[in-house]
Amino acid sequence: MRLEIRHLTRYDYSEPVLLEPQVLRLRPQNNANQRVLAFDFSVEPQPAGHSVLVDLNDTDVISVWFNGPADSLAISIESTIETLRSNPFDYLWEGAKLLPMTYSA
Repeated sequence: MRLEIRHLTRYDYSEPVLLEPQVLRLRPQNNANQRVLAFDFSVEPQPAGHSVLVDLNDTDVISVWFNGPADSLAISIESTIETLRSNPFDYLWEGAKLLPMTYSA
């Protein structure tokens, strides 16, 4: 099955602000369950620069940074994935056996 994913995050500020570097973890993973067929992202205002790396959890991370003040920030992601499992429920749950789950302090 193919899935098209569109994500938009938008912030509007009442006055111009200095944007700190942003870390985006919005790219779907390629793994045994799915394959990324297409991925594109855009950021407004245009970043001064960006870098892409893989973190310790094997997640693609996009870092963007900016020059100068802005009165808004918009992050748009479009991706297409193909699922590879015919049955997404063919696994044994290894988590908590009772609901609601409880966590240690």
